[in-house]
Amino acid sequence: MAVSAPTANMKLALKFSVAVTAGIGLILAAEGVLHVHRIAALQEAEIREDLTTLGETLANAVGEAWAMGGHSRALAFIGRVNDRGERTHVRLLPPEGVEDPSAEPRVSLLSTKDDWHVVTLAPVLSNGETVAVLEIKRQLPMERKYFASILRTQIGTTIAAAVVSGGIA
Repeated sequence: MAVSAPTANMKLALKFSVAVTAGIGLILAAEGVLHVHRIAALQEAEIREDLTTLGETLANAVGEAWAMGGHSRALAFIGRVNDRGERTHVRLLPPEGVEDPSAEPRVSLLSTKDDWHVVTLAPVLSNGETVAVLEIKRQLPMERKYFASILRTQIGTTIAAAVVSGGIA
């Protein structure tokens, strides 16, 4: 018995299935992109808040050390801070080299292909005057791995859902 050529109804059903699968795939991809953007924004806001608090706290402590023993005591305190952190490096900058050194702590998220890090600048006050600016640079290797994992999971889920919906259609 010969196999008959596909009928017009079969061709239409195939086109419909392909169109439904492509449409579902596009919708899932758009939802995936939005989901990843929401997670990235949430993660960035959390990092900014943490580093702003760290900047304020360390700048206050350095200011207290400065008030009790001057520049050398502040540097000694910063040395102890640097000894304790693998991913965080703190240094004092002169206020003259920083735009608006009296401002609240400012956090900048910086990233390259191989490195994610955050830089926080916070004014150091001693007796009501800005005597220095504290720079805190923190590496973010764990956050980078976490975000890459979220991205892989989202891509895998989107592809799997599109394949399953295509099979159903």
